[in-house]
Amino acid sequence: MRLESTSRAAALSAKYRRKRLVCGGIVVLILLVIWGNSLQSAESSSFISTGLLARLEALWLKTFGTDFPVSHHLLRKLGHFTEFFMLGAFITFAAGLGKSHCKSFIFTLLYSGLWIAMIDETIQYFSPGRSPQVNDILLDHAAFSLGLLLAYGICRAVMYRSPSR
Repeated sequence: MRLESTSRAAALSAKYRRKRLVCGGIVVLILLVIWGNSLQSAESSSFISTGLLARLEALWLKTFGTDFPVSHHLLRKLGHFTEFFMLGAFITFAAGLGKSHCKSFIFTLLYSGLWIAMIDETIQYFSPGRSPQVNDILLDHAAFSLGLLLAYGICRAVMYRSPSR
């Protein structure tokens, strides 16, 4: 009976490690997308977001028959928010913050989210036609923090629901 329990625990532990590795890989991909977008020139970045806005406006008009309620500026901010929200969530899953012994690690991750946002804006300083914005750092960190806290809540809820705590 004890051998079965030990092998089951080892299998669950390996499965947990694989999930954390996959989430860590996703974190790297999200960082590449975020920083890759920041490396684009203002003209290139604007071209992409304008194209997306045109597609969304056409889809919205076809679906609802009214004008699209989102401006180009708001769409760009929503893009920032979405990227950093996902980063915060996946970095939480990768860190395994559902485990109770990792609670103190939340502040380390929150601090890393701030650094990632500052690095993102610093990259834009070197991109033609772009400039760093303190408001973007604040928005990015707020999105990161919200993603982290939501993912942490999900991890804790699953952990407390699970009979094998």
